[in-house]
Parts: sequence; structure tokens; C-alpha cells
Amino acid sequence: MSYRNPKQFVDTQSGQHYRNLINSVVKTGDELAKDIIRQNAEVAKRNNDIITKAEEKEEQILGRFGNVTAGNPSFNFGEGFEYYINQYSDLNIAVDTGKSENPVAARRRMAEIEQLPVMAKDGLAGLIEMTEDLIEKADRRGQMGGLDLSSMVDPKEGTSDLEALLIMADQLRGNRSFDIVEENGKLVPAYTLGDRKMTYTQIQNYLAGPESGGLFNSIPDETTSYTEAAKLAMVPDPNDPQKQILNPKYYENQPIQTRLDDKGNTIQFQQVNINMLKNPSEPIYQTLKADAASLSNTDKISFYNNILATENQFQYGKLLNKEEEEMFIEAYVDYGLNNYVQQQHQVGFIKAPEQPTKTEVEYQEKLENLEERIQASDLFTLEETIALARSLGIKQLDEVFESDDEDAKLDTIKVGGREITKDMTPAQKKKIILMGLGIKEEDAENISQKKENTQFDSPTTQYKGFTL
Repeated sequence: MSYRNPKQFVDTQSGQHYRNLINSVVKTGDELAKDIIRQNAEVAKRNNDIITKAEEKEEQILGRFGNVTAGNPSFNFGEGFEYYINQYSDLNIAVDTGKSENPVAARRRMAEIEQLPVMAKDGLAGLIEMTEDLIEKADRRGQMGGLDLSSMVDPKEGTSDLEALLIMADQLRGNRSFDIVEENGKLVPAYTLGDRKMTYTQIQNYLAGPESGGLFNSIPDETTSYTEAAKLAMVPDPNDPQKQILNPKYYENQPIQTRLDDKGNTIQFQQVNINMLKNPSEPIYQTLKADAASLSNTDKISFYNNILATENQFQYGKLLNKEEEEMFIEAYVDYGLNNYVQQQHQVGFIKAPEQPTKTEVEYQEKLENLEERIQASDLFTLEETIALARSLGIKQLDEVFESDDEDAKLDTIKVGGREITKDMTPAQKKKIILMGLGIKEEDAENISQKKENTQFDSPTTQYKGFTL
């Protein structure tokens, strides 16, 4: 019977090999894991940089909107702006991370979003400018170059539209807001007008008038056309070639008429012969007719209804027929000839009589008043003369006595530096008193020489009505 050792055999060399193999695998796994972590960190940093850059760009765009808001504090940019700013960030990150399906389209849309604040600001400035022009036209409504309010189908609606524009231009209180819409495949700002949103382009067309699909129509300003045409009725002045005068043929053989100007002067003139100006061969007539025909149908209607016609106006939105076209041209020509061509040629001038000045009128009234108040019958004695002089306002009189006798009579007084003696006639006394009151010597002489109902022509007369 044989004997076997029960102890198991162990190969130590092979065990070490396996241990080394395991250690190697573990080491490689650690390095691989670390590499993956490092790569993920780099990706995270790159993505974080992209996001940070996108956020900075977003803040930059918001800053541009802020600049517009600062100048227009009452402005509301609407939710549309925030949506597209967020979209900008998403597109920016997608492009930079390589996840965008269409980078070209994404960059194009990003460029549009970047331009929105600029377009909003420029569009607002343009809208305000257009509205200011509209306000100016509204102030001149019914006149050349003014707003044709009657062209509006519904004046009430037109008024509300005008108010909406004034609100947008910050001329009236109200809600002012922007939004974003897509126009012809591009993002553009839209302006809130009442219950509508309109782009800058649409507003331009809207303000341009009915022919552009808008509401507000202006009356053509034909001032320049009329002024230039009127020059064709002028010729050089033979006495001064640098000066233009109305062609004499338009008023020669016309009867001489007269009229008074605002100063009472008589103006002699010859009336211009309008029929000669309307001769088809005359250049001025041909030019005015061509100017009238060149206006658009809408402008003809506006000009006729506001400037030319007093009744039987043309219908808006309707094409003028041949008869109406001829009626318009004739009225257009007549208006130019009657309002821009000299109508009268002056041939004489008679100056009105000189009117007295206020001072002269006052002097004459004073003269008449004193003539009535100073009567020779009241100037017989020096005592009477003194009393009358004082009643007329002559307060200081120099009285002279030639005798020391208390019972002596007054012989002399002075009025205005001139002596009145007891030997003077009442007329002479009257003259000196008048001069003392500021009456010219010539006028005082004339008044004092007038005969009155009195017998006091002699200083020795003692009783009224009797001569001693």
C-alpha cells in the first residue's frame, strides 16, 4: 500500500504574474478615467466660455435696447424682444459647440437679432420725423402742402390714427410699444398704433397716402409751379434790364380805373386782360396746362376739392373722366393766372390830403374852446380881465399900481410876460390872454379881431350897450 502527501502544490511564479497583470489593468483604468475627466473638464470649460461669451453678447444687445429706452423712458419693448434675445443665446451656443443643424442660417438670424436695437432706434427717429411732418401738414390742413382731411373715408378713424401716431411720437400721452415681426423673411421692429402693429415700411406707405394703400393724403403744393409759370408773363424793364415787369401787351388798351388804397390815396390803374393770358399760344398758359395735367389722379382730386372748387367736388377714389379732367385743368390755370400774375398796372397816383395829427387836433379843439370862453364883453376893466384870466387857469398875474393912493385904479397887469394896460381895447386884451394860454400869435390875432355881440370896442366905454 502506497502513501500520498495530502498538501496541494502551489505555483508562486504564476501567481505573481497574475498579480502584476491585475495591477497593470487597474493603473491603466485610472489613467483612462483621469483622461476622461480631464477631457470632460476641458469640454465643460469650453462650453462655459461659450455660454459666458453668449451671455456677454446677450448683455451687449440688451445694453443697446437700454440706450433706446433711456432716450424713451415711456417705451415698452414687448415680450418679443426678450424671446429673440434668448433665441440669440441658444443659436450662439449651438453654433459654437457645433450642434447647430444649419450654422449659416443661424448666423444670419443672429445678425438680424443684433441689428434689432439699431433698427428700433433708427426706426423710432424716422417715425417721429414722419409724424412731425404729418403734424405740420395737419396745421396747414386744407391748404397747399397741408393734410387733406376730407380724403379720409372715415374722418373719425383718421383722427384716431393721427392720435396713435402722435402717441408713438411722444406728442400725446398713451402706450408706446415695440414688438418684433417677420417681414419678407427678416426680423424687423413693429410699432403699435392703436390696435395694430405696423412695421416702419408699412407706416411709410401708410403716411404716403391712398395711392400707396395709406390713409393720410396731402394736398399738392403747387406754389413753385405757379411761381415759375408766372415769370413767363414778365419782360425786362426797358429802364432797368436787371428788373422784370409785366409784359405791357397784357394791359395796353385797357381803360384807366381808379381805387383808394388803405391810406386814402387815389390809385389810377389798368386791369390786366386775363383773356390774353389764356390764349393757347401764350407760354404761361401752355405751362400751367402741362403742370395741371402732370398731377396724379389722387392729387388732382385733393387739389381741386381743397383749393379750386367751392362746390360740386370730385369723388375720392374715382378716376376723373374726360369732362372732369378738362374742368380741373381749366380751374388750375385760372387759379394760377388770378393769384400769381400781377393783376393791375399802375399809371397814376394822387396823394390823399394830409390829415391833422393828434396834437394838431387837440390844438384846434383848444382854440375853439378858448374862442368861445373868452368874450370881449368880459374884458372891459383890468379887474374883469384878472378875474377871467384866473378862471382860465392863469394863476399868477403881475399887478402894477402907478399910484400910492389906496383908492387908485389898477393901470397895468402882466400875462405871460406881456403887459395889459387899462387903455387897451378888449380885443387887444383877448389876444394877450390867448397867447398866455399857448395860442399862436397869428391865431390869437385872428380870433381877437372877430366881431362879437358887444359894444365894447373902446376902453372908455362904461356901460354895456351904450357909448359915452
